Amino acid sequence: MDDKGTFEQINKLIDNGKQVELFISLNNEIKNNYKLWSYYFDESAIIKIISFELNGNKFKYEFSNYRIKINYEEVKNEKINIHLIYNELYPNLCKYYRNEHIRIPINLSGLFGKIEVIIPDEYDLICFQNDLIKINSDNKYIWEGIIPNEGLSDFVKCSYKKAKWKTEFLEKIESENEINDTTIIYPKFFVDGNNKIIKYDLETNFSDKIDNKNIIDEKSKFKFNFSNTKKKQVYIKLNIIFENNIYSKYEINISENIIKKQLSTLIEDKHYYYFNSFTKKIISQNKTQEPNYIKIGKWINKNINYNIEMSERNLNAIEILAFREGVCDHFTLLYSTLLYSIGIISIRVGGYSCNERIKTRNLNLENDGHSWNLVKINNNWIPIDTTWGIFNGKLPISHIFEFYMSGSSFSESSDEINRCGFTKKIEFIE
Repeated sequence: MDDKGTFEQINKLIDNGKQVELFISLNNEIKNNYKLWSYYFDESAIIKIISFELNGNKFKYEFSNYRIKINYEEVKNEKINIHLIYNELYPNLCKYYRNEHIRIPINLSGLFGKIEVIIPDEYDLICFQNDLIKINSDNKYIWEGIIPNEGLSDFVKCSYKKAKWKTEFLEKIESENEINDTTIIYPKFFVDGNNKIIKYDLETNFSDKIDNKNIIDEKSKFKFNFSNTKKKQVYIKLNIIFENNIYSKYEINISENIIKKQLSTLIEDKHYYYFNSFTKKIISQNKTQEPNYIKIGKWINKNINYNIEMSERNLNAIEILAFREGVCDHFTLLYSTLLYSIGIISIRVGGYSCNERIKTRNLNLENDGHSWNLVKINNNWIPIDTTWGIFNGKLPISHIFEFYMSGSSFSESSDEINRCGFTKKIEFIE
């Protein structure tokens, strides 16, 4: 490979003003064939060049239109070593995310290339389409191989390893008469999966303090009993503080009833052969060494288009394949169906997925509800998001698990009351 030239690049992310150190090495063959070097930055970031050195010395460069460029034609060294330090600010990116644009230019296609990405300790890699390989326990990842014909241009997406969140569930209850002798059932939101509950408390508009005697703490839910409110409208606010992390494999005992209920609705007997044949064809056409559950997930991500206008459409798997579009609920249903047709168990879970962009940092039920899958592999439940295209078993920290899609009822009452629904808010604390 040396006779053609080799290219090496190290992107070291430093969590100091979102600073990045970039090291690039070009051997003699590349230097002799290409007299100019340039590097493109992500146009959604604000870039400030801190320093630029070539072979250990300051060197003249041009920087404009998100591109840094040098001419090294008169440099005598056989090897070119570039050391660039820059600040990279994504003004609309939530603080618990970190992005880095990785690029090898198209004119180096066919050469041997190597990329190292080093990320801060508090982050971990979530997504990179060209499959970086982690080295030991360090936060160092490596990609190496022949540079594709189209070069290489991709994003390394990183997420905090753990985070703390504050949530509020505010519910309004109405009745024509004063509300008395009523029991409201709340599921224990966030208690399963990779969440650790730090604090639960309830507030109402008819009592300054909730008597713990009125709260029945059961395994999967709270029962809140109240009477003599002297009100026709009651407000109840449930406050929760919890932590989550990106490493959980959901090593918990998911109720057999939940599993059976989800699996029983996936495939009618008359459609089993169709789905089985369809899924086996997906697998056979993917020549990689990836596990079948990843091959199927990647096919869905590539071939089903996300269309928010489909959010109110209640489609089955056959209809989803016919339309080839949908939202997260459709992606997860189709994924569970195709997996089940070849004997792999998967269940769908509900929760939230704060977009990495800051405009949706405060989550709410209307536009941040999300669903993904848990796939049972070697008795572990591996989280997979076919909508976002994440298949490595680590979802971003803002993928917040709330409940299994079991269809459970959350209320009962001895009065004729109307539960007017939740408004929900989730905020990142630290």
